[in-house]
Amino acid sequence: MKFLKKYWPLILILLIASFLRLYRIQATMTFLEDEGRDMLIVKRMLDTKRPVLIGPQTSTGNMYLGPLYYYLITPALVLSNMQPVGPAIFIALSGIATVYLLYQLISSWYGEKVAIVTSFLYATLPEIVSFSRNSWNPNLVPFASVLSLFLLNQLIFKKTTTKYLHWLGLGAVFGLLIQLHYMVIVFIAWEVLLVIITYLKDLKKLFLGLGLTLLGFLFVMSPFIVFELRNNFVNTQALTKFVLAKEDHTIRYQLPLWLWEQKVVKTTGTSIGSVLSKSFFVDDNVKMPLTYFFSGLVLLATITTWKKSHQYKKIFPFILLFGPLFTLGIYQENIHPHYLAFLFPVILLSLSSLLTVKKIKPFAYLLVFFIIFWTIPTTLNYINSGPTNQVEKSEQVAHYISKKAGREPYNVISNATTFTTPYQYFLSLTPNPPSIKLEKTAFLICQDVPCSDSDVSTTLLFLAGSSHPTLDNYLGHPAINEFTNKRTLVNTEHVFGGVWVAQLAIDN
Repeated sequence: MKFLKKYWPLILILLIASFLRLYRIQATMTFLEDEGRDMLIVKRMLDTKRPVLIGPQTSTGNMYLGPLYYYLITPALVLSNMQPVGPAIFIALSGIATVYLLYQLISSWYGEKVAIVTSFLYATLPEIVSFSRNSWNPNLVPFASVLSLFLLNQLIFKKTTTKYLHWLGLGAVFGLLIQLHYMVIVFIAWEVLLVIITYLKDLKKLFLGLGLTLLGFLFVMSPFIVFELRNNFVNTQALTKFVLAKEDHTIRYQLPLWLWEQKVVKTTGTSIGSVLSKSFFVDDNVKMPLTYFFSGLVLLATITTWKKSHQYKKIFPFILLFGPLFTLGIYQENIHPHYLAFLFPVILLSLSSLLTVKKIKPFAYLLVFFIIFWTIPTTLNYINSGPTNQVEKSEQVAHYISKKAGREPYNVISNATTFTTPYQYFLSLTPNPPSIKLEKTAFLICQDVPCSDSDVSTTLLFLAGSSHPTLDNYLGHPAINEFTNKRTLVNTEHVFGGVWVAQLAIDN
């Protein structure tokens, strides 16, 4: 009873977070191209008992992430009897763990009352809840981000430098973050900078700590490093070219001040405004006013506390929030919300800090309660929305194709607007999975509309997208993007949930 009396607010917040992340998760989870690819690769690793050494491809720069996310979701997939909901639940649990860690961190810095308010907010914000209900590598970033903040707390504020595991752990978390999304490099850079500033007066501890951090980083990155060694550092070269802007000018180091300012304002709205509003789901005319109001409070809080060294904890999250946002002003491509998932916990830490600054506190609480009442209806509507049934759809279509194919070899192909990896995954669980050679029978999958004559006759049938050759055997289809082979339509049928399947006879 004493335990419940003391911790009931935290328990209640975790129960709310669990409900919002797990309720109807299988019916509403995303299971599209990326998720199907991930499941296929994990299934292939289990079949061959050989870990893949390369992760998902990035949307820019022609680079690949590390494979750690595949390793992390493998136990969840096995425990769920190879159902994709397993990895989705793993992400949901990581989201619940993030709420807990954030509560503990805020409580130690700003007090339990503030922790209750802002951790409840984090548990219920619609964008954050959405990111916690699907299996996708960026969705694990908030958990890894708050974990790095926990370790920074030990190294910067408690200075437990005799515990070398904190330095090793920080490097390991950095290795995890970089394998989830390359955009976190700017966040890591600012974290390292704050560590260096903290230990400038003790270079011996600094160099020892950074050495241990590097060791932890290299250990977690070792599978990817092996891949790089085997492939002439292809990703390292691509990342170097991208960062140095030698070929692609996505990053501009020399740009007009107005262009940098414009980008910073937009990125700040994408991060702070989207997280604290409901604009991730619906048009929200308060996103930018919220952003400006929040940023103004941060500025006032910084001015108020800047010269008080004992209040460094109040400024610390502001540095880790606006440092990366200002740095990303040089990035000229569109920045999507999931690029900035590492800032989710930092935004709530910053809000927590505002709740402790005497002159700002009333306005900060007003902001918090407005956000709660503004966003919670959207969160509840989201989890109660109509089921997408994307997993069931893929499973039913795979069952149909498997029954039609019997024991004969076949290919699964798509038209220009459809992806096949979710269906390929469930077919990979059958006794007769799709062939990776060109066969005489192909099943053409068409989404939302029946397969048309142009879908059947197009030369662009095998749309695998770009992938590294080492992944060809993981993706269950011939590695060609076009062919002119004659094909005959055998039949076409609506199977399930707006998916049509056309059976084709291919003249090889």
